[in-house]
Amino acid sequence: MPETTCEQLKIPSRLWWNDEEIKNDFEKNEYLYRRFRPDVDYTYDGELSQASFGRSFSPPCNISCNCSSLCKYSTDVLYSIKKEVPHHFKSGVMKAAIRSIKGQPFKYSIQEKSGERWFSGRFDVIHKPEKCMYPHTEILVYNEIDLVTPNEKREVKPNALKLAIRKELAEVFTICHKPDPNFRPPEN
Repeated sequence: MPETTCEQLKIPSRLWWNDEEIKNDFEKNEYLYRRFRPDVDYTYDGELSQASFGRSFSPPCNISCNCSSLCKYSTDVLYSIKKEVPHHFKSGVMKAAIRSIKGQPFKYSIQEKSGERWFSGRFDVIHKPEKCMYPHTEILVYNEIDLVTPNEKREVKPNALKLAIRKELAEVFTICHKPDPNFRPPEN
C-alpha cells in the first residue's frame, strides 16, 4: 500500500484530518498554540517578541495556530505540513486562551495631516483543518468590518495596524515550550 502524504511528511496519524467535523464553538478553557523561532522571536530576557507575529504580514495570511482540544501536545504545532519546509522542532511554542482573542477589540491610530485618527479592529478565531493537521486553527484580523488578513497577495497596511496586531497578540500569548535545539516530539 503506498504511503499517504501525511505519512511521507512523518506527521502522527492522530493529527490527520479524517473528515471529522469542523469545530464551530470553542470552550472557555481552550488555548491556541503557535510556534515561534528562537533566533528572532525570543528575547534575551526569555519573553516573546512582537516579531513573533511578523510573519503574518509576509505574505499576508491568517495567523496560524493549533487548537488545544484537538491536539495531544502543545508541540504538535511544530510539525510542518509543507513538503519543502522541515519540521520546526527547534522552535518554541506559545499559548493564549481563545477567550482572550476571539471577538476582542483593539484600537490603533494613524498620524494624518489633520491630526491623529483612531481606528478599531477585532480578532476572530476559526477552526480551519488541513489534511495532515486537523487541529489547525486561524486568528482572523478585522479592521473595522473588513477582513485584514485574507488569503490573497495584498499587503497589510498601514504599519500602525501591523504594530497594533503584534502588540495585542504579544500581550495575550505566553511561552509554554521554550526553544530547544535537542527537542524530539513524543512518539505517540
